[in-house]
Amino acid sequence: MANETVRRITERLEQLGQSERAASLAAGLGPDAIRDIRRSKSRRPTFETLSALARYFQCSIEDLTGSEDIAHVIGQTVIQGSLSRKPFARLEDERGRLLPSKHDDWLFRFYDVIHDIELLPEIPVFSSTGTEPDGSALRTNGPTDWTERPGTLSSDVFAAAYIVPDASMSPALEEGQVVISAGSVDLKNKDSVLTTMTGRPRFIIRRILDIDADTYRVRRFNPLEDEVLSRLEWYADPIALVQK
Repeated sequence: MANETVRRITERLEQLGQSERAASLAAGLGPDAIRDIRRSKSRRPTFETLSALARYFQCSIEDLTGSEDIAHVIGQTVIQGSLSRKPFARLEDERGRLLPSKHDDWLFRFYDVIHDIELLPEIPVFSSTGTEPDGSALRTNGPTDWTERPGTLSSDVFAAAYIVPDASMSPALEEGQVVISAGSVDLKNKDSVLTTMTGRPRFIIRRILDIDADTYRVRRFNPLEDEVLSRLEWYADPIALVQK
């Protein structure tokens, strides 16, 4: 990636007649950002750095790095954790302009970023910051940890992990265990599922009893109680893996 990116940055600097320092500052970066990339001091510039340079040069990140490189750049950035503790930048159009996000939410930005990456990063782990009156947990906006992606979910861009927030599913699931939900697996009756509220960072973990066109009928174990959830308000993903 480095040689191709350096070549393309050099071409654009020459076209604009700009120095490395002036272009770096104009892009909103440190004065040595471009110099470090061109002298291989920064062998894997972050997505944020490339995004800033692409906006300045009025091109896409793909134009700046090569279409095959961008997935590697973003993937490595995520895996190395330089973006793992804060919201991802939104995707850009062909001119490097930021596109509006349908959901102003960390998880959906993460889905956007990794959607076309062949080598998916680790799975983000979310916890809760409190319990709502209806028994649902309020999800942290960003991940509190990361966990290894199992081979069965190697191509599942919607996989996410959650820390069980309470004892409502005991003894099937205990408080503090980590469950991984699978967005690419078909939902079946009697699955343990993680349901998330549409458009809001709330989740609950229940056992599916029945599914119809409009509702999920679900069960909690402790205390034993059945509930009906609207499919317009809640989205259910099966739990594919429980980490002990």
